Amino acid sequence: MKGSEPLAEDHLGGPVVLRDLAIVSVCPHHLLPSLGRATVAYLPGGLLLGLGTVARLVDAFARRLSFQEEIGSNVVAALMEQGRARGAWCRLDMQQLCVCARGTRQAGSLAQSSARAGVFAEAGLGLNWPFWSMRRGATRDDPHHAVSEITPPTRGLAAE
Repeated sequence: MKGSEPLAEDHLGGPVVLRDLAIVSVCPHHLLPSLGRATVAYLPGGLLLGLGTVARLVDAFARRLSFQEEIGSNVVAALMEQGRARGAWCRLDMQQLCVCARGTRQAGSLAQSSARAGVFAEAGLGLNWPFWSMRRGATRDDPHHAVSEITPPTRGLAAE
C-alpha cells in the first residue's frame, strides 16, 4: 500500500487513531450530500501506514456514491486487507441532507455508524469504543488520556 512501511513483528505497538477527519459524500438514494466526521483506528500488523494514507483512504471511499455504512465497511476492509492490520475500526457521524431537506426535515440530526474487524470485532467494540469517548478538553485524569497522546492535537486539549 502506498504510504506504508514494513513493520517488524517485535515492533508491533498499540492502536493508531485519527479523529475528526472531515468527509463529504453523496447519498446514492437521493443524490444529496452528506457531511460529517470520521474516526479511524487500526492496530498495525505487517505494515505501518502513514497518517495521510489513512486520511486519503477515508476520502477515497467517501467520494463515491455510497451509503454511510458502506464507507465505514470499505475503510475497515481496506485496512485489514491491503494494510494488513490486526484490527480496524471506523466510526462516522454524518449529517444526511436528505433527512434535513426532505421528508422529516430534521435539521441538525446526525447519523452514526461504525464498522470493525479483526481484534476490534472480537472484543465486541461498537459505537461506544473507548477511543471514540476521547473528546476535546480531555485531561490527564481522563481514563483514556493515554490514547489522546497519539491523536492529532486539537484546540482545547489540556497542556502537559
